[in-house]
Amino acid sequence: MLADFFNWDFFGGQSYRDVHETSVVIIQACIITFVAGVWIAILCYRSALKSQSAAFFWCGNFAVVFSLWDLFFLSSYAQRDIELWNASLSNEFALRAYLGLGALLPSFAHACIRRVYQSRYLVTNRIHIISFLTAIIAFFAPYEKQEITTLVVGIISFLALATINWKIWRRYRRAQEARLKTKSLFLGVGMTTVLLFSAIGQLRAENWIRLPLPYLGGIFTIIFIYFIYQMIGNPRLREVRELMLRGVRVFFLSVILSTIFILLVAWVGSSDPELFLFNTFLGSFIILMILDPLRKQIDSFIMKRLIVDSAEFEKALQNLLRKVRRTRSSKDLFSTLNSGLGESARVYKSGVYLWDPAALLFRVTADSSLNTPQQLSNESGMVRYFTTRKAAVLKESAEDSESIKLLRELRAHLAFSIFQGDDLIAIWAIRTSLAGESAYTSFTNSEIDLLARVALEVSTILDQVNYFERMESQQRLAALGEMSAALAHEIRNPLGAIQGAAMLLESSPTLSHAEDRECISILKSELERLQQTVDQYLHFARKTETLVESDARIVTQKAIRSADAKAQKTRTKVVFEPGEKAITLLTDPLKLEQVLINLIQNACEAFCKNVRISVLDHEAGIEILVSDDGPGIPVDVLPNIFTPLFTTKKAGSGLGLPICKKIVDSLSGELRVQSQVGTGTTFSIRLKKNLEVKATA
Repeated sequence: MLADFFNWDFFGGQSYRDVHETSVVIIQACIITFVAGVWIAILCYRSALKSQSAAFFWCGNFAVVFSLWDLFFLSSYAQRDIELWNASLSNEFALRAYLGLGALLPSFAHACIRRVYQSRYLVTNRIHIISFLTAIIAFFAPYEKQEITTLVVGIISFLALATINWKIWRRYRRAQEARLKTKSLFLGVGMTTVLLFSAIGQLRAENWIRLPLPYLGGIFTIIFIYFIYQMIGNPRLREVRELMLRGVRVFFLSVILSTIFILLVAWVGSSDPELFLFNTFLGSFIILMILDPLRKQIDSFIMKRLIVDSAEFEKALQNLLRKVRRTRSSKDLFSTLNSGLGESARVYKSGVYLWDPAALLFRVTADSSLNTPQQLSNESGMVRYFTTRKAAVLKESAEDSESIKLLRELRAHLAFSIFQGDDLIAIWAIRTSLAGESAYTSFTNSEIDLLARVALEVSTILDQVNYFERMESQQRLAALGEMSAALAHEIRNPLGAIQGAAMLLESSPTLSHAEDRECISILKSELERLQQTVDQYLHFARKTETLVESDARIVTQKAIRSADAKAQKTRTKVVFEPGEKAITLLTDPLKLEQVLINLIQNACEAFCKNVRISVLDHEAGIEILVSDDGPGIPVDVLPNIFTPLFTTKKAGSGLGLPICKKIVDSLSGELRVQSQVGTGTTFSIRLKKNLEVKATA
């Protein structure tokens, strides 16, 4: 079907007539350049639609104009008409279009390059007027004067492009910022190369020089346009530099392999088919044997000599992986991760947001160096991005405005997700070195792959570390429970005797002095406090009793009455919202009441003015909320509140909240906390209606 609309023989080098010493090499180079130019234009326009970027749009326009110029030059050079959709464009029209588009190239080049700099103009805007006037004159000039017209248009276009190149080099000399200086260096070297080889190639193509000079101008121009496209998409330039060095590697490999091929062909000659087949096999064998080692040697040379910072960074990541594998706790794991990455000059700051199941949000670990928000909620953009897309990495991209916005909120350049199964458990954010210190402030794709490998390794190690920490915690709690029970029983009997003696002393008629009575009162008060501590240890060691069907509202009301004395003492107002109907569940009412009493008393001791308790009936179970308007729990304290023996109170035992957590866990429920300093704290008790009780020691 396509053959009916387009004459594909036009792109066959063998169908061209040898007119005024036409070269098949030039014809094939033009064909390759045209196809590559169309491909680059498609890439640019696609990126422009995604990112709404004028820079991509004008880069695509530059590629289109150059591809059309190359197509019309090919037609006029080979003296063939272009057949398209049952229409024919004559060789004369192709020559006029080739000259006209050649005159317009400086204008489109300027429009593209100035947007790379994000400036209003690079040279005076008169270049557009000169280009368009020259294009009109060239298109309508007499056909008989084509040689003079070609020479004039060539000189004008070359001078205009040389002027743009001179402006680029002047910016390079005057630039103070490292990134602007490097950007100008890339553009200056690229455009100088394009102008040099284009001038040589066109002089040969027009037969003004009778020497077999290489026709590489079109190929270098297309490569230059592709580099501009990469530069727009990678504004921090590191990927562009890596792309250039990969081009150097391909060039050296091509030269070496071509030399091998030429030597084998020269050895074969043209008269011995058997030797030709043998050398073909031999050449293929040699190339396969040396290709991979040769590529590694060239890569090693480039990394060690030309991109030292990348080689050092990869070495630092390998060392970091070894250190991470030796960690034995989650705290050491993230400390090693941040400190090890900070040893590289490429990384300015890094930090980890770790999931806190008690508070239902992500918190920054203590050793993080990022100057970012201390916590991320489940509704934050970064968390939603990773959970909905299941993405492994979030990096800056000119085609994705959302990624740039999310990373700027964290003041980071890269973010990696750490999953366990389908659950997001951590976010690793990295900020690269400052742009003023280095032009290459981003990471290449290969370096991002290495960092993603580290993040994956951290996920695996964290899973193992958490398992061993849970096992160790269970063993520690079991040992603590046994010790608590033993100590409590040993202390309880003599404590009862001391309390009895204190009561006898208080009722003794011989106790007449006020100071003695005050001492007895203090003794009784301290004995009561000691008795409460002993009871807490016994509760910590006690197993869950038989469950009975209970009304959550009644249990809550009993807890409020039991804690009323403490509330009146601290002048705390306790408000209960019971709901409209009875909420029954299978539970241990005494233990659930004990949890609620402890939570209410903690709120009173924090000198809260108001405590609000509500019971909510959900389809999956019930939820009891205990909210206060107190000072809140500090961020550094919150992760440890359920740790046994951890306390911030002067006379606290560090067992109140751990006992609450253990009781709720034994009832197959969840005890969660959300707190904000200066606003208040909310504890949430979630229980299922049909319980499967966990066996606890």
